[in-house]
This record gives sequence, structure tokens and C-alpha cells, in this order.
Amino acid sequence: MPMHDHNSKRRGENNDERKGRIQVVVLGDIGRSPRIQYHALSAAKHGAPVDLIGYAESGLPTSICANPLIRVHRIQPAPAFLQTNSKGLSLVFKPLKVLFQILSLWVVLQYRTKPAKWIIVQNPPSMPTVLVAQICAFLRNSRLVVDWHNFESSILALQLGGGHPLVRLSRLCERTLSRSAFAHFTVTDAMAQVLQRDYGLSNNVLPLHDRPASYFRPVTRETKLAILRSLSETANFADSIEAGKSSLLVSSTSWTPDEDFGVLLDALVQYSHLAMTSHPYLPEVLVVVTGKGPLKDHFLAQIAMLKSQDKLEMITFKTAWLSLEDYAGLLAAADVGVSLHKSTSGVDLPMKVVDMFGAGLPVVGWSDFEAWAELVKEGVNGRGFKTAAELQSILMELLSGQGNELQTLKEGAIREGSRRWGDEWDPIAAASPCKIKLIMLTFQSVTLGAVLISHALTIPLTTTNPDNSNNLPRDASPDIGSSDILNARKLELIARGGSGSVTVTPTEYDNEYLVPVQIGPAKTAKTYQLVLDTGTSALIAYSTGPSQTVSEPVTIGGITVPSQTVQFQPSNDPSSDGILGLAFSNPTNKIPPPPKTFFENAAPSLIQSLFTVNLKKGAPGTLTFGTIDTSQYTGSITYATVNPANGYWEFTPSGYAIGSSAFVATSSIDALVDTGTTLLYLPKTIVSAYYAKVPGAKFDSTQGGYTFPCSATLPSFTLGVGAYRAVAPGSFLNYAPVSGATCFGGLQADTGIGFSVLGSVFLKSQFVVFKGPASPMVGFAAKTL
Repeated sequence: MPMHDHNSKRRGENNDERKGRIQVVVLGDIGRSPRIQYHALSAAKHGAPVDLIGYAESGLPTSICANPLIRVHRIQPAPAFLQTNSKGLSLVFKPLKVLFQILSLWVVLQYRTKPAKWIIVQNPPSMPTVLVAQICAFLRNSRLVVDWHNFESSILALQLGGGHPLVRLSRLCERTLSRSAFAHFTVTDAMAQVLQRDYGLSNNVLPLHDRPASYFRPVTRETKLAILRSLSETANFADSIEAGKSSLLVSSTSWTPDEDFGVLLDALVQYSHLAMTSHPYLPEVLVVVTGKGPLKDHFLAQIAMLKSQDKLEMITFKTAWLSLEDYAGLLAAADVGVSLHKSTSGVDLPMKVVDMFGAGLPVVGWSDFEAWAELVKEGVNGRGFKTAAELQSILMELLSGQGNELQTLKEGAIREGSRRWGDEWDPIAAASPCKIKLIMLTFQSVTLGAVLISHALTIPLTTTNPDNSNNLPRDASPDIGSSDILNARKLELIARGGSGSVTVTPTEYDNEYLVPVQIGPAKTAKTYQLVLDTGTSALIAYSTGPSQTVSEPVTIGGITVPSQTVQFQPSNDPSSDGILGLAFSNPTNKIPPPPKTFFENAAPSLIQSLFTVNLKKGAPGTLTFGTIDTSQYTGSITYATVNPANGYWEFTPSGYAIGSSAFVATSSIDALVDTGTTLLYLPKTIVSAYYAKVPGAKFDSTQGGYTFPCSATLPSFTLGVGAYRAVAPGSFLNYAPVSGATCFGGLQADTGIGFSVLGSVFLKSQFVVFKGPASPMVGFAAKTL
């Protein structure tokens, strides 16, 4: 549908609706910027007038064009003579093009649109988009929110090299301009960490993950066949695909240097060769590649050459530029989706993978970058590759028709795609005695993303803040009713409500770590010192009365769950007042499922659906909900996929090392991350090998484990988490004296347990992140000990 500017009398808009106006800006084609479209639709859904600003190079979905609250404003494109590939002319024309872009964007933001309360601008490019938006925001008293898709400097470095002066200038501009923005959205947790750690943006940095829109959805077998027959690219193959004689592979690409189409070509050449020779059972493959970009003609020429050399006999290529509806149908009808995106920054994620999951399509993608594991779970909803040979091997496994891995991945993709964009934006909050008027849309719950709605919405919060009297100064922005909005101070109070931190205190020998937990209504709440336990799901408070299970308000670190299930049990335990269980409440082997844990209940209202644990040796540590404090760790966080089927934070380490010995790669360790267990329990062979390096160590049956002279120097122990090596110093593995000069080891055999356990002896050497409860992961990072 062609785009056009809409006049100010557009139906459905009145003076009230212009209060809290939002401008959504992209210096690119709106039709090819789905995340920008989603921002506009989400805000409009909650009553906010939206100015959607960008280039009009392709059509928009009806949901945008027919929405009475969304007005599309076209940025005038640069004249054709400024579009040149000549290196000589580009020295003159490119600065002129940037100047033209600045003027065009300035005219739209400053003169063709009404003053807005909020300006959401996509980055990259920071120059000139963020610069112009920031100036307009200052002049019109608007608040700027930068929506980070990637880093402009990293994209430029791909073309010019990291040391080029323009790359350094771009990085400086990006960092300088971003600091003046009021808030930041990022597409990944890893990107948020970079902004906080490297850009110095300590506040209001919120991961807002891409999610599929409603039109990306799985289809029935009958609908799939109808789609295949309706699309010109697949019509001649529909019956063959239906019969299982051919497979449909879809790749969406921008045909740019950061997507190496050559990897796919190399893999398919080898696939075709094997299908024609030693593996005749492999099906023919129809490859449909969608998208536009500068390298398209180059690769089409390569495909033609390979075809002429009979190197793609089992492969048929089709290229397409589809409407949004047809593209969604193509994904739903395909067998495998391929992502060739090579992240220039390492911390962005391709939107195409999200769309594929929304359509229930398993994804095979380039995985050699940090953020990949945030979206794709290996063997669960997709597979990753780093070479053409790996891609060829994966395609053979999935398309051979042998085994059920493809069906397993499809089921995982459907589960991953079930969480939609609206689930990230819309409020998910439990009842609370505290209700605050918001003019913003909530991100997951009460977070900074919520500040973008024009009409006051009464939303119950799961967090309380005794300092919030609702008598804060009113905002005086133009075109906004001052009684309808929240100023910066109130916003900060709300944003802090989406995260909270509390001190955890160790008992003797770090046997347990205690968390102060308030149970009961605010005025009469009692504080209990509960054991921090990620190995159980129950919240247990000790009492002098009979056992009973009740629902009570529970507050930890300022985060309140208004109705949390609490088990009161009689106990004479002098070391604690009970247990704070933070495992999973619904393992598959429990029917009916137990009540939700505190974290599961609080998760929707947190800035990020996670909690972190920073235990310390012989000193207080921290438990944090809703955010990752970058000051608590060094380097980066490495994540591993969690298997929650048994109700635990359970994952498979990649190996181990003892002292300075070589790292032993293995996938045979099945480990639970359990703060409620004191010791480190590992397979007997590993434990025996460890104590073989400790002079005087022996297994003492009377003590039930390995002991050694307290004067002995213990080697460190290293556990692999993917490529990361988590090191526990030898001193941490000396648990406690048992008699005289004999000490008991903090590392013991897991014989009879059925799995290994990473207890606090090991965990206090690491900064640990628990992400969930959906698509759970556990992350480890080094820290200063």
C-alpha cells in the first residue's frame, strides 16, 4: 500500500489525543523497519497519537496505514545525483548527502509535526539522526529515547577497519550524543551491558527484546500447502514439498557485507555433491532468498556460474521481494530458516530470526557472536554454525528425514515464538495497594519503556515505594496537560521499582547465605532471615505455631509480590528463619504443580526478567532482581542454556581443569546451580584426580568425604561454561576444620546424588545471572575476589 502524509484532521484525533504525542523516527525505509512499526502500533494501541517518520521506499501494512492515531511523515530522500559509488565523487557528495539528510529530518521534526512528549529514534545511524532529534528534543522540551539496534561505529568498521579515523569519530559521536538521551532501549541484554560498561550510561538502559508480530504464526499442514501453491516462487514445488521429496529453505538477507551469503553457497554446493553421490536419500532443496541490497547481483552471478558448472544440481534458487503477509506465509510454510547475520558488534540480534520463530520455523544461523545464545537455544529451537562445513552437516541432519530433530526444533521454535511484541510492551502487573497514573506504555511491567503512552492509565504495580507520595512537581512540556504526565523524578522512582537489591549475609564458614525478607502487609510486616536457595522452589518461614500455607505480601529489596504463597513451618533451627526458594515451581514431574516462586511472580514487573547472585567469601554479598550491575563483575557474561524439566537451574558445563593442568572437554557433567548447597559436588573421578594433587589428602569415611592437612595448598578448580573458564581459587575449596589440623574439602563426590551440584563454595568465586523463567539461562562472569 503506498504511503502518504496524513493531514491534521485525520479521523479519530482530537485535542485530548494530542496530549502525550510520540514521534518514532528512523532514517531508513519505514516499510523495512518492523521494530519501528511495532513501536508505533504499541503506542497507538494504548491511545497515544504517533508521528511515524522515515523514508517511503516501500509499502506499509494496513495496520499502520489504517490506524487513526498514526500519521506517517515522509523524509525527503536525497537527490539521485548524490547517490554515487565513485570513491572520488563520494568525498564531495557524501558530506552533501548528510547535510541534505540533516535538513530534511529537521524540517519534519521541527516544522511539519506537532511538539511531542517523547521522541523514539532508531540508532544507527547516530549521525545525523540522534543529533537532529536531540536538538529538536531540547528546543521542543521533548524527551529522547534511543532505540539501539546496533552500533554505527561497528558497522562502519566492517567497511573501513576498526582503526580508521572515521570509525573513531563515529564511536566518539555515538557515545557523546547518547549521553544526552533520557533513556535507551536495546535489543539484547549484552548490548545493554556494553552501554552501561563502555558508554557510561548507568541509568535508564532497558533491554527491549525483539518479538514477532501477530501475523507471524504457525499454520496447519493444509494451510501450508495452500501457501506454497499461492506463491509464484514455490508453486511449482508445492506438491514435491508436501510429499517430502523436496525441502524448502528460506533466508532473508539485506545482501550486505555483514551477511556472508558465500557460506550458504559453499554449504549447498557440498550438500548437492553428497546428495548426488554418497547420500542419495537427501531431498532436493528449494532455497528462497528474500530481501534487497547492494550485493544481490554479485551473488546471483555466483549462483549462475555454479549452476553452469553443475555444482548445484540438487538446489534451486529463487529470489523474492514479498509483501509482509506473503513473507509471513512463506516462513510458516518453510522447513528451515537460515540466518547469515554476522554481528558487527557481537551484541545485536537479527530480527529475521524472531520472525521465523513467530512462524514456528526452526533456525540455523551464524552463531559466532556473544548475543546469539540470548535468542537461539542450541538443539532446542535452532542450531548454530561457524563454518560452511558445519552448516552443510546441519542441513544434512535436519533434511535427511532420519530422526525427529527437525520436529523437536520446530516445537522449540513455536514455544519461543509464543511470546509476542505486545508481551514486551504491555503491562503485566499484579494487584498492589499502590496505584500510580502513567502516561506511558510499560515494558514487561513498570519500566522506563512504559513512559510512552499519552493517556493516563491506572496500572497496579507489583512494586511499592514508600518515598513515592504522588506529590511530585508537574511537567510543563508544550502540548501536554501537566496534570496527565509524570516528570523525570517520578519516572525514576517507577523505574527503580522494576529492580531491587538486598544484602546477603553468610553464616559461619559460609555454610548458608541469609536474605532479609519482609512477609506480611507493609505496616505489620515481619522480617525473616531466609536461606538463599536456588535449589528449591518453596518459600518457607519458620514459626512456633502449626504448619500452614497462606498467601501474604512478600518484599525483597524493594520488590513486592502482593500475594505470594508462604509455607509456615515449626522449626527450632537457630541459624535461619526459613528458606527463600528460587528454583522452578513447575517441573514436569509434579502434578499438580506447586505454587509459583517469588521470582516467577515478580518477573513480569522487573526491568529484566532475571536475578543475579554475588556471594562473597566470609563477607556480605548481594542478591539483585531485575537488572545486572556491571560494577559487580569483570569481562563479559557467558550464558548456558538451562534445562528446567526437573525444577532446577540445571545445565551442562563444557569441561573442567585442575590447577594448571590442561582443560578437559566433556559433556558428561550434569550440574545444578544451587546457592542453598554449601559444597561443590562433582563426579568421583574428577574429585579423586583433584585430591591426588593435594599432599596428605585422603578419603575419611568417618567424616564422609575428603580431608587434608589445613596447612596444605590446594589447587584451583576450573569449570567450563561454554568458552568461559570459571575459576575457583584453591583457598575457596578449603571448607572448614574438622579436628585439630585437619580440614574438610569443599569439593566432594556426587556419588548417590544423581547429578553434580555447584554450591556456594564454587559460586562465591563467580558473578552469576539467573535468567527466566521463560527460556531460562544461567550466566557466569569473573569478578574481583
